[in-house]
Amino acid sequence: MAAVALLSICAGVGRGQAAAQPKPLVNADIVKMVKAGLTADTIVLTIQNKPSAFETGPDELIRLKQQGVPQVVLNAMLSASNRATGPAAQQPPPQQPAQQMQPDQGPEGAWVAFYSTCPKGDLVYFNATIYANNVELARMKCNTYF
Repeated sequence: MAAVALLSICAGVGRGQAAAQPKPLVNADIVKMVKAGLTADTIVLTIQNKPSAFETGPDELIRLKQQGVPQVVLNAMLSASNRATGPAAQQPPPQQPAQQMQPDQGPEGAWVAFYSTCPKGDLVYFNATIYANNVELARMKCNTYF
């Protein structure tokens, strides 16, 4: 009897853990939201804040466009697919020489350049590099603060 109770408790815990894992968004979810009349802004925010497993090949993108998916939503899907492509997408770009100027920046001043994102649950953190007078001061990674 105790073994049966223990098994049912373990099964309940397993079901609870499975329910805690959100189902990734797929192309059909996006079409469903568009057909329901949700705004493009709402759909983009959902894409940015939820895990996804989109198919973004040329034929799929054409099919989505034909079903009324706005371009801004397609772009968000492509961006989410690039984030999820694996460890190569999570690595920061190679270090630039310290004295190399950024294209839009003058010779003096301070600015922040965002080089990637770090999804954490329902939040997305930005990885940033901090520059002053064309010198890289700090490269921030996930969960680091300046």
